Amino acid sequence: MIAFALLAAIVAIGCVAASARRVLFAVAPTTLDASILRQAIDAGEREKIRELIASSEWEKDVFDAATLEGEERAARMNEALSEIDHRLATWSRVPRVCASIASSTGFLCGAMALRAGLSAVDAAPDQAIDSVLHGAVGSALGVAALGIAAAVACVALDSEAKKAVRARRLAADLLVERLERV
Repeated sequence: MIAFALLAAIVAIGCVAASARRVLFAVAPTTLDASILRQAIDAGEREKIRELIASSEWEKDVFDAATLEGEERAARMNEALSEIDHRLATWSRVPRVCASIASSTGFLCGAMALRAGLSAVDAAPDQAIDSVLHGAVGSALGVAALGIAAAVACVALDSEAKKAVRARRLAADLLVERLERV
């Protein structure tokens, strides 16, 4: 029965770790925060901005596009927004899939632990059957709870990732809008 709990725990930890990785992709799709760059533009710190964006790919592309004129400028700005959308969508389905995997594994391992525990009922003396049954059911519920807890954590992490995506997308849109006006 320990093996089933260990398997469920390994899967749960892996699923939560993958979901946490998704949050990292959502929180930091680019090297620099677009809202901080926008504030630096408003403050007129052009030299500081040039130093910051020299090593960051997306921001450099956006600022280079801002120096262009006409249709090429609009096309490059739209390309930059498409790129940030693509980066923000990285691993977007992972938390939902991990929640499903974690809960399914928890239930499967819980059922297997229950089956293993119930097989010991035949060998138990009459006065110990209740404790053997309670132990089997308790083990099964504990193993299933691992999967459910991991699924809940994955869903919570997905919610946080969605909030971060909305904030980062808005910041990128506002940065591009500000650069188009400057």
